[in-house]
Amino acid sequence: MVPKGLIIGISIVFMLSIVVFMVELFLPLSAKAELDLIGRKALLQMENNNGLSQADIQKYKDELRNLGFENIIITTTKDAKKGDELSLFIEAGYKYSKLSNLFARSDINQLMRYNKTSIARKVVN
Repeated sequence: MVPKGLIIGISIVFMLSIVVFMVELFLPLSAKAELDLIGRKALLQMENNNGLSQADIQKYKDELRNLGFENIIITTTKDAKKGDELSLFIEAGYKYSKLSNLFARSDINQLMRYNKTSIARKVVN
């Protein structure tokens, strides 16, 4: 007969690995939410300024790099007039380590995209 302590120990290790696996499922979701947040902020700035300057694009690239993104591509509409359509496309890779089986990890590079369009308008308060 198998000792009760051994069964409890194996079940605790198994449950702990399931919890770690479930927590790791939320890492890319959190990164995508951060990418969407920065994308929305950039799109609102584009609406007010009728486009983004190179300095603004670089600022958003730096923000994304600080969050762990790499290979960042930002494509925007340049110098739109009031009423024109603005488009913003952000593509970035997010690299993280994921539990592949019970005692092994593997690096995953996930490509994330933000692609939205809006209308250029000057908001006057």
